[in-house]
Amino acid sequence: SDEFCDEFFEAYVPYWIEYYFKDERYLKIDGRPIVGIYSMDKFLGMFGTMGEDDEAINAGIARFRQACIDAGVGNPYIISHGFGYTEATFKKYSVYDIDCIGLASWPKHEGLTWQKSDIKAMSKASDKYNMDFVASVQPRQDLAAWDQRTGFHSSGKEFLNLLTWAKNELPSLMTPHRLSKRLMNL
Repeated sequence: SDEFCDEFFEAYVPYWIEYYFKDERYLKIDGRPIVGIYSMDKFLGMFGTMGEDDEAINAGIARFRQACIDAGVGNPYIISHGFGYTEATFKKYSVYDIDCIGLASWPKHEGLTWQKSDIKAMSKASDKYNMDFVASVQPRQDLAAWDQRTGFHSSGKEFLNLLTWAKNELPSLMTPHRLSKRLMNL
């Protein structure tokens, strides 16, 4: 809504800049703060209706970026964090000026073997839609609080194998100039 959008720029953005982005401990890459938005649809919805007000949405994102630049903290890397992302997610968000898709969890499967194939598929979608992708690897997941499934728990050896793959082989799948070459969710 317009009311929340105004509050975002009058209260939230200045607070984030002053108490987070200006803090030397805040994660930055190339002088740019990393901003992870967990519910990208709600974030974009502050600026307009997705699919109808795309120009207004991109203007809102540009206003956010410019506020950060004007404050001297740099142009933020805007990352959509969420779960259950597919190639369709890249297509959906490719019309907006966000930088990256990042997975917060892997809710559809159990175990670790599927993580590699999902990461490979997301990397291909990243290239297809010219939007960065930050991979996420996890040793365990407990979903009981959300949907009564038990999730999965890997052994230390299984997770070490996945981490070794992520360190040694995953970078070769990523486009060289991408943030994904330098950032991974663990």
